[in-house]
Amino acid sequence: MIKFQHLIEAEEGLHARPVADVAYTLNKCSSDVQITFNGKTASGRDLMELLGLNANKGDLIDVLIVGGNEEETKEALLKVLP
Repeated sequence: MIKFQHLIEAEEGLHARPVADVAYTLNKCSSDVQITFNGKTASGRDLMELLGLNANKGDLIDVLIVGGNEEETKEALLKVLP
């Protein structure tokens, strides 16, 4: 299990393009990823749930990765998170 926080740096926050990149990337990984912000939790593979987090620039999101290739999943995720 890997837990970490990520600061949203993109001006637009978690909007459609980066959310699609996150979901696409995580659908290729075997680990389960949960992203939490402001009391809401979303599956990293679910576009609508991720958009529903409404995370904006400057917000800290909590990320939980559980499963077989956790380190690889984290590396891939950090490349696409805004």
